[in-house]
Amino acid sequence: MKIIKTIGALVAVAAIASGCNDITNPVEQQGQLLGPYVRWTDSTDIGTPQSTVYAIIQLPTRVEEDVTVDYTFGGDAVYGQDFYAVDADGNERTDVTASGGTATIKYDPDQTTFGRDTVRLYIPVDATVGDTIDVQIADAQTASGEVVAPGYISDYQHMLVGIVGVDYAAIPGTYAGSHVGDFGSTDQAQVTIAKADPPISQGGTDYDFTIDDYTGVGLFGVPIAWAFNVAVDGTVTAPSSSYDDATVTSDVTGTFNPGTLTLTLNVTLTCCGAAGGQYTLTVTKQ
Repeated sequence: MKIIKTIGALVAVAAIASGCNDITNPVEQQGQLLGPYVRWTDSTDIGTPQSTVYAIIQLPTRVEEDVTVDYTFGGDAVYGQDFYAVDADGNERTDVTASGGTATIKYDPDQTTFGRDTVRLYIPVDATVGDTIDVQIADAQTASGEVVAPGYISDYQHMLVGIVGVDYAAIPGTYAGSHVGDFGSTDQAQVTIAKADPPISQGGTDYDFTIDDYTGVGLFGVPIAWAFNVAVDGTVTAPSSSYDDATVTSDVTGTFNPGTLTLTLNVTLTCCGAAGGQYTLTVTKQ
């Protein structure tokens, strides 16, 4: 009888231990069996030039005081060049450096969801495509000094942000190719594309690049400068008039192929109040 009781007791203890180690236990998932911890809501994300990545730090346990979280930057992306922190209005934050910064999760006794704070990382137009930002939670503590663990059983302590899309730094340079359509055709069209610094504002939109003569041949013998943007998918958008000569107007659409560094512009000229011609400029970086 004693042996049977002993075996039964061991089975009961094993069952309890197994339950405590089961991380799928919904009570433990809510943090009731763990100490307080903070985590990124996502372990990976992507950032595209001219976009903001929202890195959200979450406090999945109820702590009845504010929690401060220190985070650091790693990876091969360069702070201030490939990314930088901004506030909710898009202004660069002066309290965040290349080393990192601090987030604060405010305690709200009336809140019905987990506490959180957001680190906004802006990816500028000339960020290096292919680089990675590693945002790591270094440490955290409550206002009274209680230690809060970074990550959840070591997961979600890091958030890796990969920069994807068109490599905007590769766009500026000399291009050559063809101009086909009205006003004659040529296979010797040559243009220069430059990054506008600061961007050129036309019709309430900022444009990041300029092209010195988008026809490649010079309409009526006069080179016409234009501004344009390239979206992450390679779509080109341009204003309706030249920033250099507002009397020259056109409807401009196009594409940029990042693999071949080829720019294609489809132009319908509406210059000088009269119906203009149509042509296509296709040039590749030399």
